[in-house]
Amino acid sequence: MNMNTKPFPQASPSLPNSTFGQGSPSPNMQFQHTPVYAYVTDYPAASPLYSAQVPMVMPSSFPAAPSWIMFNSNSSFPAEQMEELPLGMQSPKHEEKKPNKPILQRSPSSFELRRKESQLSTRRPSRDIRRQRTDHTEDFLQRRYSHAPNLGRREVSLRESMKDRSGSVLDRGISETTMTTLQMMRPVHPPNIIAMALDKHASLELQRTIAKAKAYRDFRTIEILFLQLLPEVIRLAKNEYANFVIQRILEVANHGLVDQMAEYVKLSVLDIATHKYACRVLQRIVIYCGSKKREEFVETIMMEAIELLQNKFGSYVLQTVIENTDSHVLEKLTTTHLEPAFYELSIDQYGSHIMQHVFRFYEAKDKEKLTELVLGRVIELSNDIHGNYVVQKMVYYGNTEIRSRVIQKILLHVPSLCCTKSGSNVLEKCLQNATHEESKAIVEKVVENEEKLKNIISDKYGNYVVQKMLKTLPYEQRVEFSQILMNYFEKLEEIPERNSFENFVYRAVVNAKQKIQNNNARPKLSGA
Repeated sequence: MNMNTKPFPQASPSLPNSTFGQGSPSPNMQFQHTPVYAYVTDYPAASPLYSAQVPMVMPSSFPAAPSWIMFNSNSSFPAEQMEELPLGMQSPKHEEKKPNKPILQRSPSSFELRRKESQLSTRRPSRDIRRQRTDHTEDFLQRRYSHAPNLGRREVSLRESMKDRSGSVLDRGISETTMTTLQMMRPVHPPNIIAMALDKHASLELQRTIAKAKAYRDFRTIEILFLQLLPEVIRLAKNEYANFVIQRILEVANHGLVDQMAEYVKLSVLDIATHKYACRVLQRIVIYCGSKKREEFVETIMMEAIELLQNKFGSYVLQTVIENTDSHVLEKLTTTHLEPAFYELSIDQYGSHIMQHVFRFYEAKDKEKLTELVLGRVIELSNDIHGNYVVQKMVYYGNTEIRSRVIQKILLHVPSLCCTKSGSNVLEKCLQNATHEESKAIVEKVVENEEKLKNIISDKYGNYVVQKMLKTLPYEQRVEFSQILMNYFEKLEEIPERNSFENFVYRAVVNAKQKIQNNNARPKLSGA
């Protein structure tokens, strides 16, 4: 026997459980004669390779053969590539390699480091690690998307894992097709939409994304963005940049999603309506929600009408409510808040806008009492800087009877109204909508006295009333009125100074006279 080899042990120790069996096989067992591939080592017992003992099944024709063979478990070579040796043959002498001298290694370059990192990052992890990562991802998604659990899913097979404790799917109103599509999405870590909406430049990108989704009818993207913005809608609505994102998403969302947001902000109506930026979001909700939901939402807003009437931004919300809601639904607002304080609201900077919307959007039968109240103080309102706009809307959107009653009340005050900014606006609006008899009555009041006519022409507001008459009066009245004005200027010793109010009227009279002459000459030319 070679002295460099070690004989096989004659008795095998008791072996622990292994994948091939437990302990050594019984000598009475019959085995199939198959070749055994192994390297017999002569490492000492203290070597860690000695612990890698694998029981081997030996044929019964070799009684002296051991029931186990030591081999190097760290070897990466498969058994088919090992050298085939007869049982009992010793392995060749193990040559110990001398340690190499230390070599000064250079530090890896940045390219090599990046390549190594890319190799490590693309290496497929083990099955246990992948299972742990999947469980962690599921827990993360359940916490991250508790308000919208259909987001961030990677496979359709995860549908069952998206159920809550009771087993029902946490659906917040999105369609079945959208739910299935969302489950097929690959991204596990979606972008932080809330942070993007709060950013000055990223919010613009979100608005462009919403506009593009609307143009391509990509309703899935709209629903995804809407459900991510919904939990933070109150905070976003109060932001200088994010409120525009909420407005754009409300403009393209369907009624069901807008109704969800209306229900979400229902308890914070007063806080949102009186905010500088959030009031815009509330107006969009009123405009784009469903008709049934709008009535419920308007009732909630009407509970805070007193505070909203006195607030700058709250008045904007009430204007939108009046514009998009039937007048019979707002009967409580009219009888409780508008009629008792109609004059105070009409002369208020913001309340006058509400009164104007009432005369513009209300039906005639729902604003009869309010019209009578305004007619009772029409002269005072016509001279007010804010109330005159209420009278103008009443004249423009009212019927013929209302316009006639307004003109009858202001006829006695025409000269004085012509010389004020507010009154001149009311007179011009009356002239645009007056009948022949009514316009003739107004002209007579203007030219009744030459002194009054001079005051009106030389006034910075009255000259606009005279110019408006030359444009809006019927043809016969316009010819007569222009002749009266031309006679007035001929009596003057000199032409009015340039850029004076009288000069403006004089040039308007000359132009009107020229148009009349051209109009009279046309039939003669056509007849010739």
